Amino acid sequence: MDHDSAEGAPDARLNQQVDNAIRAIQQKKPRPEIDFTIHVMEDGTEVSTQERVCKGTVGGVVERSGRENAHDECASG
Repeated sequence: MDHDSAEGAPDARLNQQVDNAIRAIQQKKPRPEIDFTIHVMEDGTEVSTQERVCKGTVGGVVERSGRENAHDECASG
């Protein structure tokens, strides 16, 4: 009895899995080019993630506030 030709035989199933894996690798579609610097808004407009959408928005804090600054703000109120 030929094990390779038998339906459901372990060798035949393994060979089929290997063939499927090789075919999937050979016929693999290229990954899409994604530009993460562009964001599409809800209304369909595209904005750059490298620029501010709202020009009037102030940037983030550049330096950390020390303990003496926190006490001064509380005392002056």
